[in-house]
Amino acid sequence: MGANFLKQMQDMQQRAGELQKGLASMEVEGVAGGGLVRATVSGLGALKALAIGSA
Repeated sequence: MGANFLKQMQDMQQRAGELQKGLASMEVEGVAGGGLVRATVSGLGALKALAIGSA
């Protein structure tokens, strides 16, 4: 493998790490049941908050 190929692979790994950091900092909220259930997850899919209201 050439040095150029290895450099490209290192650049791709660095970019992938940056993208994961960006996703980790994002949060998405979903609401269901007319607002009775709210869930917040990170861009990586980790549950950050869950709220269930009374009917």
